[in-house]
Amino acid sequence: MTNINFAGSRGVLSALRGVLLAGLISAGCATDKAGHFADLPEGQEYNQDTLRAGDLLNVAFLQPGQTSAPLDMKISDDGKITIIHNQTFEADGKTCAELAREIHDRLVPRFYTEITVNVRNMGQFFYVDGEVKTPSRQAWVVPITVSQAIASCGGFTEFAKRTNVELIRVNGRRQTIDCKQVLKTPRLDLKVYPGDKIYVHRKIV
Repeated sequence: MTNINFAGSRGVLSALRGVLLAGLISAGCATDKAGHFADLPEGQEYNQDTLRAGDLLNVAFLQPGQTSAPLDMKISDDGKITIIHNQTFEADGKTCAELAREIHDRLVPRFYTEITVNVRNMGQFFYVDGEVKTPSRQAWVVPITVSQAIASCGGFTEFAKRTNVELIRVNGRRQTIDCKQVLKTPRLDLKVYPGDKIYVHRKIV
């Protein structure tokens, strides 16, 4: 008969749990050697045709012999829109064509025998706030970095803490950029995507 030392086993399991927990925390908070969050993984470049939270949409419904006013709406922070008949759709990550097709397939034949759905993206934006000269919403037209986004708002104020610039992704992920370090190491200048928010903290004087 084998005798099992439960006290010893519990000690080993406790130690293993500690190692696994430390590994998970380390993996979830990975930074590069300069102490900055890594940018989005390679191969996940932003596609301008892809809808994102914060985008402004125009959704039109066309029926034979009928006219109706299109709906202007904003994709919510959780990536969804709600349209006629209180129908909610996941818009984030889809193209306009994909979203229009999904809306059509849910409305027909449940609510209509025939309908055409058109979805247009009316604008993509990012936001810059805090210690910049002109805090504002900016149109996202071409790929841009954090330092370029700050420059488009007039640059830093004299009270800006350039070592503590926060980039808040649409999904809530927060990344800290040291803009002084960026001058020496340009790869640390993270890319900004539609819906992102940049906040420049104030230095303590």
